[in-house]
Amino acid sequence: MELADAYIKKCIANPCIVKTTDPRGETITEKPKVFQKDELAMECGVAQWRTINDLKEVSEDFMQVVTYIEKTIKTQKMQWGYVGVFNSNIVARDLGLKDSSDVTTKGKKINTQFIVGSQDLSDEVKGFIDGLEEA
Repeated sequence: MELADAYIKKCIANPCIVKTTDPRGETITEKPKVFQKDELAMECGVAQWRTINDLKEVSEDFMQVVTYIEKTIKTQKMQWGYVGVFNSNIVARDLGLKDSSDVTTKGKKINTQFIVGSQDLSDEVKGFIDGLEEA
């Protein structure tokens, strides 16, 4: 837990510096550094987050610590995404949040119509489609 807290404090103490230039001149602003699981893992001396995540299976204590870290990272991304400091589309994708629609045919066959220039090509397209339906 100490390494996670140190990582978070390091991110807060070292924000990203953003330089923008327009006709009025250059503007320098600070933006908060995004907490990232793999970056935290490297700070803990392991190559990837999955190694830390697997510790959930070791004990209840590890599960509590890892869950706390995950929630801290998620909360930071969501809060800063909501107010526009972080790109909300990227945050939504990163956290697995998305709008989705079921566009399946629910098992019904889709009627398709192809217009082709010759009978030979028509037979070839029909054979190809029939082969897909058999697969």
